[in-house]
Amino acid sequence: MKTNFKTSAKVITLVVIALFSGSLLYAQPGQGGQQGPPPIPNANQVTEMITNLAKDLSLTDAQKTTISKLYTVHFDQLRKLTSGNQKPKREEMEALKTNFEKQIKAELTHEQLLKFEASHDKRRAK
Repeated sequence: MKTNFKTSAKVITLVVIALFSGSLLYAQPGQGGQQGPPPIPNANQVTEMITNLAKDLSLTDAQKTTISKLYTVHFDQLRKLTSGNQKPKREEMEALKTNFEKQIKAELTHEQLLKFEASHDKRRAK
């Protein structure tokens, strides 16, 4: 009778440990947190991004208007590229990003560009 009790206690303990471990694994996100690409910003988020950028770089009103249009066009292109059934190729996504950054940088003064790149590097490091 003692052997059955010990065996049953071991089995129950193992089952509880297995269930607990499984629930912990299920609750954990993928290795980098979010899986897949980040969501494409909506109009309010783009406005907030431009406001923060304008504050950080001391953009003129003309720069804010131009850069706002660049952001809107960029995210519209991104939406079109990712809306189909097929996943876009990495090369397409990289080209879109590179072109966008090039257009933004073309609108900035030398001092603004230095601040933009420093900020960009800091975000990339995170």
